[in-house]
Amino acid sequence: MRGVIESVNLDERSKNVFDTILNDPMIKGSEIEKKFSLTRKQLSYTLEKINDVLKSEGYPRIERKKTGTFIVPKQLYEQMGDQMISIDASDYVLNEEERIRFIEFILLSRTERLSLYHFISMLKVSKNTILNDMKKAQMDTRNYGIDIQYDRENGYRFIGSELDKRRLLIDLIHPILLMSNGSRWFMELTKVTRYEIETNEFRLSQIEKELDIRFTDEVFKELPYIVSMILLRIKQHKDIGKLPLTYQSFVGTREYQVSEILLKDIPNFSQQEHLYMTLQLLTSNFFYLDMEETDIDQVIYQSVKDVIDNFEILSCIKFKDKEQLAKYLFQHWKPAYYRIKYNFHMDNPMKDIIETKYQYLHDLIKKVIYPFENSLNKPIPDMELGYITILIGGWLRKEGQILSFEKGKRAIVVCSNGVTVSNFLFMDLKNMLPYIHFLNCYSIRDYMNCEEEYDIIFSTTYIKTDKQLFLVEPFINEYERKKFIQKVNNELIGFSVNTIQMDDVLEIVERYAKITDRMKLMRDLKRYLFPDQPSIESMDANAYQPCLAELLPPHHILVANVELEWEKAIRDCAEVLVAEQMIEQRYVETIITSIKTSQPYIMIADGVIVAHAGVDQGVREVCMSMLKMDRRIKINNYLEADVIIVLATPNVQRHLKALAQLNDMLDERFKQFKQAKTKMEILECIKWEEE
Repeated sequence: MRGVIESVNLDERSKNVFDTILNDPMIKGSEIEKKFSLTRKQLSYTLEKINDVLKSEGYPRIERKKTGTFIVPKQLYEQMGDQMISIDASDYVLNEEERIRFIEFILLSRTERLSLYHFISMLKVSKNTILNDMKKAQMDTRNYGIDIQYDRENGYRFIGSELDKRRLLIDLIHPILLMSNGSRWFMELTKVTRYEIETNEFRLSQIEKELDIRFTDEVFKELPYIVSMILLRIKQHKDIGKLPLTYQSFVGTREYQVSEILLKDIPNFSQQEHLYMTLQLLTSNFFYLDMEETDIDQVIYQSVKDVIDNFEILSCIKFKDKEQLAKYLFQHWKPAYYRIKYNFHMDNPMKDIIETKYQYLHDLIKKVIYPFENSLNKPIPDMELGYITILIGGWLRKEGQILSFEKGKRAIVVCSNGVTVSNFLFMDLKNMLPYIHFLNCYSIRDYMNCEEEYDIIFSTTYIKTDKQLFLVEPFINEYERKKFIQKVNNELIGFSVNTIQMDDVLEIVERYAKITDRMKLMRDLKRYLFPDQPSIESMDANAYQPCLAELLPPHHILVANVELEWEKAIRDCAEVLVAEQMIEQRYVETIITSIKTSQPYIMIADGVIVAHAGVDQGVREVCMSMLKMDRRIKINNYLEADVIIVLATPNVQRHLKALAQLNDMLDERFKQFKQAKTKMEILECIKWEEE
């Protein structure tokens, strides 16, 4: 929706209401009032204000039905998708957060002495408000090592290193461009011309061709503005100064050679500025990136392969195309490597969502990421970890390891927010709408050349198309998710499918009865409530994830005091799972054949192996069994183990919670676990993880 919202010059409240109605015209006024804490009178006033602006710009009005929902004319989407409204940016009323950003940006862009009057005049607020905002700006900029200082001769100015000032400058450009008429605000504050921006766009297109890369839409939108500000500061003789010696490693790279294109208009630029401009390319995200043959790239690429190997061992998931995954991760990790190495800050708006919704996948990523940390000699920030979680999760989706269905309508996703946000949105839509076959995710520029056959487009911005279009935000709360699902279902099939939340049903049951087998009860309830949807369980990507204690009840744990041959040990361990029809016998034989022929590394701790096969090799439901022996045995003469765990899962998500708990137990209680002699002692270790 960003492209639509940017087109209309509204205050923050009106913009939020406008955005909500455009996303979901079926939302009721009472729901909007509740969402934004508005009275009925305030909502009516806000709607009139929106319609006044629309009318003044020649757009059709938004009408309100008697039922409380809204009528958004199709022409409104079409017209607003085609052109921007020309409104004087000075009419826009800034909120506090925006004023603080503007104060910082004005200080970085200044070409004259700045007095208090300058800020009062430009921001159109009182002296007290400016002084209060200035204090908050001071607190913010100190995080960058910069102070705001005032004296009569120089007025207000920043004191700090040029490197820190540019770091702040780059962080400010993104939120300013996201504002209503953000590009015009930028040009008004900096006096950078549209011609200069377009020149930088053209030169960045040349760089894409030279390097055989494709910047993400978000980067391609922002980078021309970042480059223009770097060039402006160079022209103002605000030199970067001497950079750390580590920057010299850029010399000789292809990025270093081609970044000279961006400095064409600067006579006699220094090597330090050349290195700094190179860093802007190295830290930018790509949709496509060719792998170089430089030594540092080989080091980065090897660390990517090591992380993938570690993930396979710890997660019990086998990737179908590791080589392609390595190249895919490399194109994200290379810029991330330089961002972390040179302390470039990068926000991840998905961080909180990832840590809750994809917690167990994220926990596994944390455990396998150490090759990246070793290559950098520093820890990986949580923001970057979140992106890696989404990239690997997205790849599992692509390989079909997280189940998807080919039936139903075909859809594509168009997202302008970069690779990881696009992956997150793609995964989220598949979770929300499992009966739709999602084909691929495109940037806006790549969508223009899309040749796939599809029925529906889900997009973050308006696209002129004859296909069915749903506008969607990448990050929405649970309430907005439910409304969006209902909206899509109503439009596609005339009613809302599966609005009953099974976890809510089970919570109600638990208030009045003890549930002895949560998974089986959920499965039976789904079959009863949704008899016409036989695949609903496997379609439910948010299905209940059992804990370790649920997958390893007492009768799934065996203790052996006699030495066993390894094939018999695996068969004995799996016997209970076959008997309970959780797996087929062929699953067990596949494990044994794989160990004989491929010798996979399946040891997750000293003497502990997890034996498993593929999700499509005879698995009926997620399950686990354990055999603990009093002495180690040789596993096909390449491993030694005294604990065998047989694991089976119908998809690559259902077992992650239990597996994460198993790994934590082995980390925290390894000695106690290895010394356990009885089922009860083993269960004490397992149940400790639940406490």
